[in-house]
Formats: sequence, structure tokens, C-alpha cells
Amino acid sequence: MVDFLGESIMKQGSSTSATFKKKYGPTQTFHTGIHISGSNSLRTAIVILKIADGHASLGLEAVYEKIGSIGSQFSDDRLVEIIRHQRTTSLFVDSPLTLPPCGMCQRSICPGVLRCEDLSVAYMLKLDRTKTVVGKKRNKRPINPQSQRLWDVNNRASYFKDCEASYNSTKIPLYIRSIALQKRLQAISLGFKIYETSVPHVLASLSENYGFSKEACSHHKCFESGAKNREIIMREYMERAWIDCEYEIEWERVCRSVDLFQAFICAWMHSLFIRGYVEPPPSEVFAEQGWVFTPSQTF
Repeated sequence: MVDFLGESIMKQGSSTSATFKKKYGPTQTFHTGIHISGSNSLRTAIVILKIADGHASLGLEAVYEKIGSIGSQFSDDRLVEIIRHQRTTSLFVDSPLTLPPCGMCQRSICPGVLRCEDLSVAYMLKLDRTKTVVGKKRNKRPINPQSQRLWDVNNRASYFKDCEASYNSTKIPLYIRSIALQKRLQAISLGFKIYETSVPHVLASLSENYGFSKEACSHHKCFESGAKNREIIMREYMERAWIDCEYEIEWERVCRSVDLFQAFICAWMHSLFIRGYVEPPPSEVFAEQGWVFTPSQTF
């Protein structure tokens, strides 16, 4: 047993988990977020938020961090075991769930980008001609459906322009792991759905649309000041009553770990999605090609 935020903790192998029980009645809704890591599975973390009928603010149900492999039990086995005991049929991850158009193409012959019949590539070409970053010259580098997704091309002229792309080659291991996780969860519960978000893009939205500190949002992973910046962001959440202030000590603990913080953002996005407070894909094409959910510009 470890003293963790003054609550009951279970120490299991290399992972730490905590559950928190405060004031909420039996009628509760749970929201799950996972920070998926690549080769270093110890960076994997889960945050489960809860909200009860009659309450406007989210509370903290449980956290799990350092979910690595133990002996013959892989990290994904442990993830599935945790999630299958939660009362949910969906969750959010900060990992790509689709590949660029060329990566998903099933055609046996490639006619080239300009002659491609894929609707998503046509969208990308049109966006490349019409969307440029405000105050900058037209991008000299053309779009590349082998390495870019439609969502990134569509948003590169928005306030997301300073964010790292939601998909790049370094995230392929995350994509593979997320897809494998979804298949395993669907084997347990048919119809289980994983949705994609991106923490930097969520924070950029909060900074642009809700007045969060741009400095804190841009440097939430900074080695020197990251923990302080994450606390600033969490304080903004509490001031807006988006999360329950009675969990203040617990929120501070979440901020100390960049992995838990990112899992928290995913869980919060799950709560917004359930309530319909996210930016939806404008068409089925965008949904099929991989939609990165971010908060609505107003809610």
C-alpha cells in the first residue's frame, strides 16, 4: 500500500493505480481517456472521470500509470483488463487511428496524385489550392497523401497551424497499438469504439477560444516548466467549474505527470463528446479519413 493523494492505492508490478470515492451517488457517468505510448509502454496511462446526475463538474474516479508489461503479460493485456471493468462502450486516445490516404488505399495500380480517384485526395488538392496560412506565402511544399492526413491539411491555416501534425511517421507504432487495442475491445464488447484526439490541438483550442494561457498550453510538456504550466491549465479548468474543486489535491497529482495529464485531456474530451460539445467532421469523407476531435468553439 502506498500513500497516494490520501486515498487507497494498489501497487501492481510496475503500475500505480488509484481510485477516489467522494460524495457522488450511484447514478454516475464515466469518461475514459488513454495516453498511448510507443516502445516505452511504461509511459501508458489511463484517467477515468465521472459525473453524477445533478452535478455540473467532473470528478476523478481512477488513475492508472506506468502500465508496462510484466512477465508474459503485455501492456495491452493490462489495458484491456482495466477497461473491460469500466462501464463504458467508448473512450478517447491521443493517437492516430487512421493512416494517410495512400496508406489506406487498396487499389492495385496507382495513377499518381493528380489522377487519383480517391475522394480524400481530391479534397486535399482542393484545400491546398484554397487554404494558406494567414500572413504567409502559399506553401511551397505541396500536399503529400503518402504522409499527410486530410484533417491536418484542412486545419493547417487555422489556429492549429503552430501545432505538430496529428499524424507523422513517428506515430506509426501508436497507430498500430491503438488499432490492435480497438480490435481486442470489440472482441469483448461488440461495437466498442475508440475516438481520436490530440492534446496539443485541444490546448490550442482552449487558448484560442476560451482564454487559457497560451504560454502554458504551448509548453505543457516543457522539462523545466511543464508541471507548473499544467497546473495553470488545471486551475483554469477549476475556475470554470469544468472539474470539481473538491479534488484539488488529486488534480495537482495528475499535473505532476505529463502522461496522466494527457490521459486526463483525453478523458475530458470523451465527456465533451458524450455531451455533443466537440467539433464534428463536416462530411463522411473526413470521418473515414480520421477526424481529430477538439472542443467546440463555444459550449
